[in-house]
Amino acid sequence: MKSISSLFLILLFLIPNSLAQEVKVIDPPFWWANMPVTELQIQLYGENIGSYRASVTYDGVEIKRQISVDSPNYLFIYLDISEKAVAGKMEIVLNNRKESITVPYELLEREPAEGRYQGFDSRDVIYLMMPDRFANGNPDNDTIEGMLESADRSNPQRRQGGDIQGVVDNLDYIKDLGISAIWFTPLFENDMSVKYGAYHGYAATDLYKVDRRFGSNEEYKAMIETVHQNGMKVIMDMIHNHIGDNHWWMKDL
Repeated sequence: MKSISSLFLILLFLIPNSLAQEVKVIDPPFWWANMPVTELQIQLYGENIGSYRASVTYDGVEIKRQISVDSPNYLFIYLDISEKAVAGKMEIVLNNRKESITVPYELLEREPAEGRYQGFDSRDVIYLMMPDRFANGNPDNDTIEGMLESADRSNPQRRQGGDIQGVVDNLDYIKDLGISAIWFTPLFENDMSVKYGAYHGYAATDLYKVDRRFGSNEEYKAMIETVHQNGMKVIMDMIHNHIGDNHWWMKDL
């Protein structure tokens, strides 16, 4: 009888944890202090997360409004991040009548902008590059387990295997052309089936992640530093209404 009682108590403690709400996605996954625009929209996604109300206790950060939409699984929070807010980790607390969820969120220290963000104009010679069609510097990422399309050089409609490393390996060639800025078509994850030909980057399935067949977010940042060291600029192409139908938004409208 004692063992049955003990088992009941264990299950009693486990059940609330197993039923606890989960925030599956938070976008953007982090932000920066001291940005020139103080408003930040955060998207939270999880089952019935729209029924929760958010609160934040962090110096210099205030929730201005929060919006639930037709799908019960989204909650949009609008923060005002004033100049008083410093880099650090804060908590977004979500409450409904049954439970409370704590979501960690981080404000990073913004890197100095001077000399880094110059824009471009008629003086620039711009190389418009579709990375998949440029150079394959790392054949190991041509096929990524779990992704829908692999490189196939025998078929011009398929991915060809170009990647970030291929760009880095050929910067001398680009520089010798007299190029002052490289405009990359989007490098976001485009995990689409073969029939869509999403090598061009305009069918994003994750707007916060570099496609692993190109490399990683870290490799992308390192490439930008290397391009800058070679006296050239990088133009980042992002068109947020060009997503693929495999984007998780499309699974829950």
